[in-house]
Amino acid sequence: MKKILYHLILINLIVIFTGCSSNEKPVIVQEEMNGTEQESAKLIEESNEKDSEEPQMMIEFMLEEEQLTINLDKIPILKNYLSQIENRKDAIDQMKINKLDIESTESIYLLGFAGSENMYSYLLLDPTDAGRSFLLTDRAKFLKISQSPDNKKLLFYFERTVKNQPWKTNKIVVLDLLNWESNKLINNADHNNIALNQFKWPILNIKWTDNESVSTTVPSIKHATKDELTKWINSEQSTKQVEFFIANE
Repeated sequence: MKKILYHLILINLIVIFTGCSSNEKPVIVQEEMNGTEQESAKLIEESNEKDSEEPQMMIEFMLEEEQLTINLDKIPILKNYLSQIENRKDAIDQMKINKLDIESTESIYLLGFAGSENMYSYLLLDPTDAGRSFLLTDRAKFLKISQSPDNKKLLFYFERTVKNQPWKTNKIVVLDLLNWESNKLINNADHNNIALNQFKWPILNIKWTDNESVSTTVPSIKHATKDELTKWINSEQSTKQVEFFIANE
């Protein structure tokens, strides 16, 4: 499983699809339901008798109030993952999908796949005609999402368990909703060893300060080494506030 996930991360995808031909299915098809269906997921393969190409692969998610059909041919990272899994049914049954109601934009979906020990790889899906997708992280637990005051950015907060250690590490991803690109977060020189985009530090809390900056609460240590984190976890666990700013690139 780790080998498969590593291969997927190497792909380093931000897949942006800008429309489909009349013969192709869109990335996501939404259909309202009456709310009585049991939540489920299944793989569907459709073939065209006149077409010698491989059948189209789709995942159908039955949610409480809607049915989602995801065209895997438009999301290579998911198709590649499933192609390497022997038991696809189990892999799909373990997937988690949540609708994120975001102000100032259409609803988007957070899909967790490749689940193991309550951790998933997370893919953000855009059901609009743009059909965009964005791989947020691998092997993590999703904690929360927070929208910037101007509603133009999303902050995703993830957690990862550290094997045989009492602390957990965190990762922050900030997504620009206009272009679906991640924003780099930087801080001043006094704290430039703290990287929010990697699972290196315990990030105990994070919140927006304004549209271009966030405030974090982290352990009051110099470096997130095993020795320093062990001393911190066995002490009073003092913390410090560190401000991060969105880099203008």
